[in-house]
Amino acid sequence: MTKSSDIEVKSDTLILSARRLDQRERLLSAAYELVEEVGIEGLRTRDITKKAGLNLAIFHYCFGSKDDLLRALYQHIMSRFRSQTDNFYLSGGGPKDRLEKLLRVRVYLTQHMARDLKVWRTFQGLAETNETVREILKEHFAAQRDRIAELLKHGAQSGELLPILSLKPDVAAALIVSLQSGMFMQLGIDPRAFDPESYAAAILSLIAGS
Repeated sequence: MTKSSDIEVKSDTLILSARRLDQRERLLSAAYELVEEVGIEGLRTRDITKKAGLNLAIFHYCFGSKDDLLRALYQHIMSRFRSQTDNFYLSGGGPKDRLEKLLRVRVYLTQHMARDLKVWRTFQGLAETNETVREILKEHFAAQRDRIAELLKHGAQSGELLPILSLKPDVAAALIVSLQSGMFMQLGIDPRAFDPESYAAAILSLIAGS
């Protein structure tokens, strides 16, 4: 039976108590670790609860469906990345400086969070067969492109950044996102393929014309 101290229902929205939130985080951490071993398609509810040291009923209190779990797992992955890279955004700067920070974040991920990137690539690999993951990644990459396109637009107006081969900002942004994703993929296969620092510098040089 669900105790009133565990959950509250307000306007058809499930509000978890602090205890349930802690259990939810434990389940997400367990799922995250299992993804590295068995992939997302290999995730089993019983395996997740066993690894988290919780019972099956608690899982269903914390996650209403598998789609709910996948969306929460995506947020968990992003929060792990942000917890390690927030220091890159402590200071402001112009479009060129901000774009360089975005590139530096990707370099940091390849150098210091290889295990996390492996889980991320596993998540991405499910996009072709899982509609929920596809929608999550569609939103993820759209946000990336929008952010970079805005930087390129302001950078071109200020003269700090050059439009790449006269491309529109949205197309240029898609090109940059593709280059970043390609860096993750290649270094995931062969960590010694090339120097990520030089790779990021080459992207910035191409855009800034320096």
